[in-house]
Amino acid sequence: MAWGKRCCVLKNLVLSSLSHIFFAKVQTEFHFQIFVCISNQTNKQIIPMNMNQNKNEKIRASIELNKLPEYKGEEKDGLPHNQGKQIWPNGDVYVGNFKEGMRNGYGELTYSQFKCKLLYKGFWKSSVKQGYGTELMIDRNHTYKYEGDWKDNLFDGIGFLKNKNSEYAGEFRKGKKDGYGFKLFGNGDTYDGYFKMNLFNGFGIYTYASSEVYLGHFQNGFRHGEGTFLHTNGDKYSGNFLLGDKDGKGIMTWENGEARQGVWRKGKLLKWIGQLKVYDCEGPFDETKFRSIIDCDASRHSKVTRLKEASLYRAAFRFSNRM
Repeated sequence: MAWGKRCCVLKNLVLSSLSHIFFAKVQTEFHFQIFVCISNQTNKQIIPMNMNQNKNEKIRASIELNKLPEYKGEEKDGLPHNQGKQIWPNGDVYVGNFKEGMRNGYGELTYSQFKCKLLYKGFWKSSVKQGYGTELMIDRNHTYKYEGDWKDNLFDGIGFLKNKNSEYAGEFRKGKKDGYGFKLFGNGDTYDGYFKMNLFNGFGIYTYASSEVYLGHFQNGFRHGEGTFLHTNGDKYSGNFLLGDKDGKGIMTWENGEARQGVWRKGKLLKWIGQLKVYDCEGPFDETKFRSIIDCDASRHSKVTRLKEASLYRAAFRFSNRM
């Protein structure tokens, strides 16, 4: 094989293996170019990765050929292409499709460098998880399963995430719960509403295992803004919340229909306003309109609805087994 072609082949092998190499990154942004040089006699080393660097900072890396994966499968121009298998010295194994030396299309990657079981089955683009896929991690302290959309190696799109403490069906963005979703907690609590950066944010319905319900606004994981809290005894508070507590004006409605307006601070009643009377309306918070907003978005995400129903079914099944 000619010198130039050998360099090109090895360069692509290095690029396809970058996910298994860790570089020291001194600055937040840097650019690098790879120049591959090999020994005609030993073929043992690829040196050096020549990178653009600042005057007072250097980033260096060297990769030995025997640390690159062993490949078995179809090739094109000396590169993995179509079906093949890569085996790394640390025990990692990839079986699936390639395109010009990169993982591309459907493939399965089993990681072995962790003290746990970690397996990804799904689609790739340019050696990055992209499209639909399933990832399973089993460890003594941390276990999860994700099934859904990926983008740039992160959960992104519609997906289902299950771990020891909860199940979530909904939207993800850049690896975080973001958008509409439904979450079932291990203690039986559920949340149906909107998320931002993994936290409740926007409209939501939180139902406690005790049957108490909160309908209203959330901010950064707290009840915040207008909302209604329904107690198990039939009493109801409709009004303002601040960082999880009743705060500001609100209307307390008792089971017998009598109601009174008051002012709260940090969850404690400061004073009543006006006389005791019976309200014919639902108070300042329109629960019917609120529920319709949630139901409307839920219907637009039919896949989330199916996953949500599956979560509720599993919860009911687990509960019945405890009886």
